[in-house]
Parts: sequence; structure tokens; C-alpha cells
Amino acid sequence: MPIVPENPLTVIGKFNADTTHKDITLNSEFYVAKGVSGTLVSSTTAEALRLLRICYNASTGTSLYKILEEFIDSFEGSGRLVDAICKLHVNSDVTPVSQPHRRVPFKVRKKVGAELKCLKSLDIIEPVKDTTTPWLSPIRVITKPTRSNYIRLCVDMRAPNKAIQRERHVTPAIDNIISMAPLSARS
Repeated sequence: MPIVPENPLTVIGKFNADTTHKDITLNSEFYVAKGVSGTLVSSTTAEALRLLRICYNASTGTSLYKILEEFIDSFEGSGRLVDAICKLHVNSDVTPVSQPHRRVPFKVRKKVGAELKCLKSLDIIEPVKDTTTPWLSPIRVITKPTRSNYIRLCVDMRAPNKAIQRERHVTPAIDNIISMAPLSARS
């Protein structure tokens, strides 16, 4: 099969020929396909000719589990940042936009209500009381095709993002980070 599975290759014949790469010669089987297409080499032939090397690194998984165990508190919960203040720099020249409400499909309204209650109980969202806001952004309900009972609420932030001025920070080089680390952490 080629990369595009809806157009399978039509094989019209095959032949054997010697294939050489550097100092390795191998008798390989070639298939002739109808039409114009690129040359395909099987992984077996590519490995035998040392064009491809597949490495199985078993230690990656264990080191990942060690990190997960060591920093378990970083991977639990909602990921909400506590006791931090975020200052957004808003361009005052941009006119606030109150976008119209998008209708929530009837079949997911109960799920949306339950999700909003859950997000409120986790202190991820909160109601805005006793004030008016010039900015209103609609939610969009996304249902997962593989998990029909699961929904995701997304906020359309395109209009507010036009007013938020981006802060620019220089990403430090790894050499600078290492040089700032204590000597005991460098080894």
C-alpha cells in the first residue's frame, strides 16, 4: 500500500535483483506497480543493507516512570495554578467585543450543565457577579467521536486575543541554565 490508502498500488509483476549499498550486497525481491510512483524499500531490506537501524530503548519507559513517581504531585489534579497573579496587558485601542451566544445543541445541554457544575466545583471557572463586562466570548461544545458521553467546552477567544499584547521573553540557552545550577546538581 502506498502512503495514500484509498489508492492501492496495482502490482503487475515482480523480479529478483542484487542490491548493493557500500560493502553489502543482497538479493532483493522487487515488485513492479502500474502507474507512476516512487521507489519503496521494505524495512527488512533497509535493515539488511544498513540503510535503517531500529533501536529499542527500554530504559526510556523506566526513567519516565521514575519522573512520574518523583513528581507525582505535579501530575495530579486540574493543573490550576494557585496563588499566582497573571497580569494581561490589554491594548486600550481595541474596542471590546460582546460576541453573540452560540446555541447549545439540545442533546448535550444536560452534559454542558453537568460540566459547568464540575468546573465550578473544581474552582476552574467562577461566575461573574455584581458587575458588567464589555467582553463576552461564546462557548463551543465539542463531542468526542470515540467517547460519545464525553464533551469538552471551548471558549472562542479570537476577539479578546486581538486586544492582548504579547509579552516577549528570551528563552535561556541550556548552557546558561547549567551554569546557574549549584555544583552538586551538575553531576
